Amino acid sequence: MMAQSKQADFFPAVLFYDVTVRQDRFSLRDYILMHVLLAIGLGMLYESIAITIVCLLSSLFLLFFYRPNTHSMDALMLTSFIALGAVVLIYAGNFEMYRNGYYLGGSDDLYFENYARYAIECDMYTMADINARTAFESFDYKGFLMLLAWLMRFCDLFGGYHTICFRIINVHLWLAVALMISDYYRKHFPQNERTSRRIFLLTALFPHALYISGHVFRDTVGIFLIVFMYVNWDLFFRKTCSWPHRLWIALITLPALYIGYWVRKFNFFLILAIMAFSFLFMEVKNKKRHYLICLLLFLAALPIVMQQFYLPQMMNFFYTKYSSYLLTTNPGVSQFIFSEPLLPFGIFIRMAFGLIMPAPIWIFAPFLRSLSLNTVIESVVSIGTVVQLHGLPYILFSFRSMKKMSLTFLFTLLVVVSTTFTFRHFIMIYPFMITLFLHGAASQPYERRRSIFIAQSIFIAFLLIFYALRQ
Repeated sequence: MMAQSKQADFFPAVLFYDVTVRQDRFSLRDYILMHVLLAIGLGMLYESIAITIVCLLSSLFLLFFYRPNTHSMDALMLTSFIALGAVVLIYAGNFEMYRNGYYLGGSDDLYFENYARYAIECDMYTMADINARTAFESFDYKGFLMLLAWLMRFCDLFGGYHTICFRIINVHLWLAVALMISDYYRKHFPQNERTSRRIFLLTALFPHALYISGHVFRDTVGIFLIVFMYVNWDLFFRKTCSWPHRLWIALITLPALYIGYWVRKFNFFLILAIMAFSFLFMEVKNKKRHYLICLLLFLAALPIVMQQFYLPQMMNFFYTKYSSYLLTTNPGVSQFIFSEPLLPFGIFIRMAFGLIMPAPIWIFAPFLRSLSLNTVIESVVSIGTVVQLHGLPYILFSFRSMKKMSLTFLFTLLVVVSTTFTFRHFIMIYPFMITLFLHGAASQPYERRRSIFIAQSIFIAFLLIFYALRQ
């Protein structure tokens, strides 16, 4: 049973208190009406019928993950409105600074769209078509290009593709992640309704995740597939799951693995790991025998996976490539972190540094630099990191009661920090991290939360000073 207190929660989630305890004022009809108006407004703003159609369809898609007994329609409407607003502001901020709507004036997001258009020009319709082209031979995102190409073809039916189209889909995929992870928590801890709703709100509105999803990046597609598989395979090994339902889960796993692999290969391995963790923590009578079987299966499967998919070579390639890039583009303290070999201590340094990414150094950017949309966005993202830092100690309090999620969180973090360490890829840990630290915070009495909050605030202040001086 979670510890309760008559005093207000001494934690950032208190910001969502009123939203999580009131009964819904809005209905499904209001949700649809709001999105019809938003879709029309966005279509008029960017002069694109395709945006209107995509916004309507993606908002309807989001309803597949809405559960009236778990989720608040008010909260869903609020988060969807803010998410779509974030798309507009991020695009406008980029346009204000770079004269186009892309990250840094044209990063991977622009390349993805250009290559997708090239795939259309070359009449590529399937993965076999794109794999046959030597121009794409070394690409790790062929599947994402095909997804974009098919979206562009669809949008061409309504006047042509606009970059806002995929960004709308991206933020709705992120909201679907928030709906799934909060529903998962509610099923496992039905007595903690308030915490499950806070998990939805904080996940859905987490600034860094919204910022990443507000661009044409593939990371949100990846985490959507991972969380979708996480909640379904958790159900697969539960005694209450019927065999027809298990068959359905097994069938939808095949396309999820296929899409995940071609969007980014590491998605495939993370989904396999999640399936293994679900089997490891399934309900059994003889746990010792079960763990022995798991160990033997792991030892038998690991060499096969490593050999068939060249896993060591793949990890070494990404580690070498991204470490060199990070060393050349990040001065200051980053030089020490990324020059340290992974073993024996480098991996732990990277994990610690990864948990404070992105560094909240721009929290006062609107006051220190000329005021612009970009500085405001950077400040909001930094505020999200401060909330993240305040929540990290509570993750430890969740390890015992949420073993599988804790292991998934640590494994995903390990994969990210030991290979790419790109700011976008940290979106992979957020659904698990937020669930763990809100659950841990809810389990602690007010006095302990207050002490942790004060200690964390002092630590963050020193961290900001140290980081700024080392740059």
